[in-house]
Amino acid sequence: AFNAKDGLLSGPAGGVIGAAHIGRTLGLDRLIAFDMGGTSTDVARVADGLEYAFEHEIGGVVVLAPALDIRTVAAGGGSICSYELGRLCVGPASAGADPGPACYGQGGPMTLTDANLLLGRVDERSFGIPIDAEAARGRLVELRETIRAQTGESIEPEDLLEGLISIADERMAVAIRAVTARRGHDPGDHALVAFGGAGGQHACGVARRLGIGTVVVPARAGVLSAVGLATARHERFAQRQVLRPLAEVGASLHAIANELADEATGRVRSMLGGDDIEVRVTRRIVSMCVAGQSATIECDWTNGEEIELLAARFARRYAALFGYEPDGSRVEVVSIRVIASAEPGHVPEAAEPDSAQRSAEPVRFTEARFEGALMRAGVYERGSLAEGHVIPAPALVVDESSTTVIPPGWEACVGRGRAVVIRRVARRHGRGARGRPEAIEQEIFTSRLEGLAHEMGESLVRTAVSTNVKDRLDFSCAILDAGGELVANAPHVPVHLGSLGECVRRVVQRLRIGPGDVVVTNHPAFGGSHLPDVTVISGVFDDEETLLAYVANRAHHAEIGGRTPGSMPALSGTLGDEGVVIEPQFLVENGTPRWEALRALLAGGPWPSRAVDENLADLRAQLAANVRGVDQLRAMARDYPGGEVARRMEAIKATAERLLVERLMPLGESEFTACESMDDGSRIQVSIRTKGGRAVIDFAGSSDVHPGNLNATPAIVRSAVLYVLRLLVDEPIPLNEGLMRAIDLRIPFGMLNPSFDAEPARCPAVAGGNVETSQRIVDAMIRALNLAAGSQGTMNNVTIGGPTWGFYETICGGAGATPNAPGAHAVHTHMTNTRITDPEMLERRYPVRLESCSIRTGSGGRGTNRGGDGVVRRMRFTAAAE
Repeated sequence: AFNAKDGLLSGPAGGVIGAAHIGRTLGLDRLIAFDMGGTSTDVARVADGLEYAFEHEIGGVVVLAPALDIRTVAAGGGSICSYELGRLCVGPASAGADPGPACYGQGGPMTLTDANLLLGRVDERSFGIPIDAEAARGRLVELRETIRAQTGESIEPEDLLEGLISIADERMAVAIRAVTARRGHDPGDHALVAFGGAGGQHACGVARRLGIGTVVVPARAGVLSAVGLATARHERFAQRQVLRPLAEVGASLHAIANELADEATGRVRSMLGGDDIEVRVTRRIVSMCVAGQSATIECDWTNGEEIELLAARFARRYAALFGYEPDGSRVEVVSIRVIASAEPGHVPEAAEPDSAQRSAEPVRFTEARFEGALMRAGVYERGSLAEGHVIPAPALVVDESSTTVIPPGWEACVGRGRAVVIRRVARRHGRGARGRPEAIEQEIFTSRLEGLAHEMGESLVRTAVSTNVKDRLDFSCAILDAGGELVANAPHVPVHLGSLGECVRRVVQRLRIGPGDVVVTNHPAFGGSHLPDVTVISGVFDDEETLLAYVANRAHHAEIGGRTPGSMPALSGTLGDEGVVIEPQFLVENGTPRWEALRALLAGGPWPSRAVDENLADLRAQLAANVRGVDQLRAMARDYPGGEVARRMEAIKATAERLLVERLMPLGESEFTACESMDDGSRIQVSIRTKGGRAVIDFAGSSDVHPGNLNATPAIVRSAVLYVLRLLVDEPIPLNEGLMRAIDLRIPFGMLNPSFDAEPARCPAVAGGNVETSQRIVDAMIRALNLAAGSQGTMNNVTIGGPTWGFYETICGGAGATPNAPGAHAVHTHMTNTRITDPEMLERRYPVRLESCSIRTGSGGRGTNRGGDGVVRRMRFTAAAE
């Protein structure tokens, strides 16, 4: 009965099941499973049962099979600690078991395990192998010297060690927010169940960052995954796709659920080989959505429960996630799943706790450091602790497979099954975040800023309606400083990200953005790209209404008017031909939304949008993403008062500038040139002249204003240049405009810098400039710098539509080979970074059948390093379309 796919992530799944079992024995029903091992950390949420994902990604492959919903982050005891190009790094690389951490004595690098050892937070006698603490100290000296050589800052050894642990704790807290806060759950309402070899060492630090007040470390925490497998139920799913309105399904939903219950229980009995085995239906899960939205919400539904109760449950969850009530008449049932299970033969029962609490006696004391203070910590052996014992902090609890750290500000007692239950009794002890060394504080700030951009993106996906945003991910979110320069982003779409700074700077010259204001635009003259890309900008102000930063997002609307459906007319000659032009205007002014004015604009003009309601729904999602960004950045800024936000944003840009200068210096005084020709002969000419770590990038010689729609804007050119500079740096830094400080960018009037009139009918067309010309600018620069051969040279846009609908996607293709490796097959390259549309979503929402999508073998050409192959995507229309 076992299939290979069922073994994927089975170890982490066993841990989650074990954590749920421990939670039940302690009377905890809302848990976060926190499994920190040697190379990675797995986190999952458990609330009134296990949470499942029915589609998940492993190693870049999407698996359509039920599995526990687990997030993984590359942080474990073996995570390598290093200082690289201006950033203090913890992971993602791991020392593994061989050579392992430096303290293993096999010549390994500095790792988190070494940091915990040198701080006294792990007892070397609990390792079970000989430990070489001197080897770890040697690696620490090397790391300190590297930092001093690059920054001039001499960090005290203990400060550096604590900083490394803080960076790791922050990264793991971000992963937990992904399974809680970003899905509408407050992590502070949960207990953290920590296990794995390193989980107990970091649990309290992670919990503090999340506002979690209770931490549980089970007995035998290092092998809880194995314990969990022993307690796992035998379980089978039965499911059926429905795709009908909830009001229409009615009573038939009960009949479907009962049929699936019989099917699921039959599968369990068949698997276990007996009709007399006790099997029960444990869950009925109904997946629902609002018509037109692709994101489903899963609601549990008990046998015999009225449909009205199911609808109300959906409405509550929808409002919690999206911030507004759904239209009940448009709720659809997507599918029903029923889970049946049989209990395992034996589940270990935990003994009742001792009624009288007793103080435990440590077997010895050790010196350990917590937030800047060296303290005398008791060391307790788990096997000697009886239930009911109280463990005063600071303390270490050790057993044969793990160590638990109980820092000051927390108290612990031993619960059922000798689980250590730790509760927070004080908000903070010691000097706290404000006393950390600069390199450590800067890395934590940068990680939080990047995590914030990710949260904005996830909010946008969660609340959007269109296939283009929700499924194809054709959007970008970014954080900009008070001067409107790009500082941090999530890795979204490069053609969007590089132009957002130009857009914000141009917009604030037209409109003053104050507290409570949100501006919307798609105008190419104001840093826009093409009309379907709509940008929403908000200012972030502190409690004294001082401008701290801007947050912005740009989303591609598949329909915004124009001569042809999809708003990308191939033969457009003016901007007015391409759709509704939104000059910078307030979407929200001083807290008051202006939806009706925007609706009138979208529905008016010579070529109005064919999908105004969808436009407004996605704009609401864009607004929600910005609100999320503003709130989170304001909260974050309270930890960095007195101009520190600005200073740290400046440091991010300064690092990028320095890295680029280091890459340009070896080029000396040189000139690199290239020319790319468009299909009609239009030229993109580039010259890159380097000297003294700086460069002049000049597009003189490029063609005049294009009579069609291949005109780009300076914002698009800037995006392409920024992207190529990021390739040249080739280091894990946020894409930001510090990369442009060493660049003198010259864009003469013409196809890459046309002028715009106040009247759209007298402005040049730009639809193809964003998707075709941007790629060829990248090709020209990559050719000049000899980084790679040409790729697709296009975003491969396809637009389809009718009188009331429009569909848009970018199709993948081949990547160009490099001097060292062949190109990849069937990928999006360079300025586009979106998904192709899922066949099921394509065929459900549009009158299209996807007949095939396959790699066009051999199309990448021949050579020592071959180019990547393109694809053939064959569609059949089931209704008249254009």
